[in-house]
Amino acid sequence: MVTPSWVMICSAITILVFTLVYWIADLLGKGDAFRIIKPAGTDTLLCYLMPYYAYALMGILTIPMMFPWGGWAGLLKSLAFALIIVQLTGWISKRGIRLKL
Repeated sequence: MVTPSWVMICSAITILVFTLVYWIADLLGKGDAFRIIKPAGTDTLLCYLMPYYAYALMGILTIPMMFPWGGWAGLLKSLAFALIIVQLTGWISKRGIRLKL
């Protein structure tokens, strides 16, 4: 028996999520629902680099980075960390700090 490749699974998930976001934002006109993640799209480079700074800062302050959480708890922890990083990016951007290529 052949198992489907992860590329196809991830592509299918991406298409479904894109379709859902398109339906909510464009067809229903509820684009403000995604305002919480807007900094990730407007200041992408800073948002991409922020976790590295956060990990370095946590290492300097000897804050444990990994907690032994798996399953749904680990998934929620990762989601919370990502939202914190996006919000920090928005906060930094509002203060005029932007990274550009």
